[in-house]
Amino acid sequence: MSPMRILSSPSAATGTTTSPRTADGSPITSWHLFKITPAGVATDLKTLTPAIVGALALDAAGNLDGSDDNKIFQLTPSGTFRSLPVTIANSGPLVTAADGNVYGASSNSGSAGKGSIFRLTTTGKVQTAVNFNGTSSGGTPCAGLISIPGGGYFGLTSAGGSADAGTLFKVTVTP
Repeated sequence: MSPMRILSSPSAATGTTTSPRTADGSPITSWHLFKITPAGVATDLKTLTPAIVGALALDAAGNLDGSDDNKIFQLTPSGTFRSLPVTIANSGPLVTAADGNVYGASSNSGSAGKGSIFRLTTTGKVQTAVNFNGTSSGGTPCAGLISIPGGGYFGLTSAGGSADAGTLFKVTVTP
């Protein structure tokens, strides 16, 4: 299999979207995923509507993983697009962990409905890694995960904690 690079770019169109916008102020209503061969030939693989939330992540199997406003998707190295049958409220970019899987935060999922950290495996399975309870562990993750030296991730919630004003949490992933 030849190496490939995959890029995404916004597509401006008319509509009622207020954010994000292009440099000239036009609303971005969709994104395109492109495959570019080493020879520089670009192929438009998929148009995504609504726009992508956060950055795309590359997992250990070479899948390009991402999310839109409420769905998770995977684009395989062969160009197959999979929209995964999971509804989430993604709270930021996805991150690739040392175990080769991709992780993200969702503000409305989990066993208590107060948010979770989810794992997207290289085979396209979405699993709950951490449940927030809305009290001591916090609730409603409000930002993406931030990688820290030595492994693990920090994140924030907007609810729960001792003053019900949110928490700073750490998630450790072991390969």
